[in-house]
Amino acid sequence: SRDWSSDVCSSDLIVLFAGILVAWVLLRHASSLALPALAIAVGARYFSFRTMYDEVVFWILGGVLMLIGAGAMLRPPATPGVAALEVGAAECVFALVLLMRWRRERV
Repeated sequence: SRDWSSDVCSSDLIVLFAGILVAWVLLRHASSLALPALAIAVGARYFSFRTMYDEVVFWILGGVLMLIGAGAMLRPPATPGVAALEVGAAECVFALVLLMRWRRERV
């Protein structure tokens, strides 16, 4: 059977770098949209982690980050940086979930 992880990793990096480029351009022209665009790109990147690590939780995390980014684009928060805090909080919560699952599997 073929190992798809290197192909997935390559396409994963293309999505990430394209997202960084879009966010950088937005930073100069519509700065309030830069971080939400990056959150969407990072969320999309997490979808490929499901294939690489065989863990469904990454689909959920990717969806949550994309929803945060889309929500911040469609309805910008009154306070700048709220989306960044939401993304950081989501990643911390999912990190704890993954850590607990990993520890449970090791026992």
